[in-house]
Amino acid sequence: YAGKRYDLAAKHFDRAVMLSRRSEGLFNEAQLPLLQKYADSLTEIGRLEDALKARRYSLRVVERKYGAGSLRYAAQLESVARWYSRIGSYDASRAALRRAIDIIEAAKGADAPELIDPLAALADCDRRQLLDPSQRELPSADDQRRSMFHDPMAQIGPALPASTINSEGQKALERAAAIASSRSDPSPVQLAAVRTQLGDWFQSQKQFD
Repeated sequence: YAGKRYDLAAKHFDRAVMLSRRSEGLFNEAQLPLLQKYADSLTEIGRLEDALKARRYSLRVVERKYGAGSLRYAAQLESVARWYSRIGSYDASRAALRRAIDIIEAAKGADAPELIDPLAALADCDRRQLLDPSQRELPSADDQRRSMFHDPMAQIGPALPASTINSEGQKALERAAAIASSRSDPSPVQLAAVRTQLGDWFQSQKQFD
């Protein structure tokens, strides 16, 4: 995996996951790092459907141990959503991130610092879609891709116009920056990261001032 021989890595991770389940149980938490690298390797060699299965299994592992309303489940949803965004399945990414945000708000409130990362991930998804040439060439969302990566656990709504995506992404980043700034013990690193992403957002919109 470190040598970027993802074809070989996928074979070994497949075996490692199987051994982990055989010795520790089908839903043991120790397999999560293996599943992530396995899914990444499968993605790199173009086996997206198999990668999606691995990602969804990781969600099941976390759900069984911590529950679908837990912060750990929300964090795992964010990880899956970032993968969706990486492969260009933006609608599925947004659906998973919105669900993660809802879980965190229900558990910790509307100003919880745990919201910063999924809000930033939502803005990253929106920015990727706005800059994706394949999206600009299509009159609407890619129906085949929406169908392939539809997650029954996260309902996907209708395709969004570019103006809505743009507004959503900016609002998400501004909210993340506000939460990071208002913390009683603000993290300079986290705040700098969010504001840098917000600066990148405005730069992509040619709002240089």
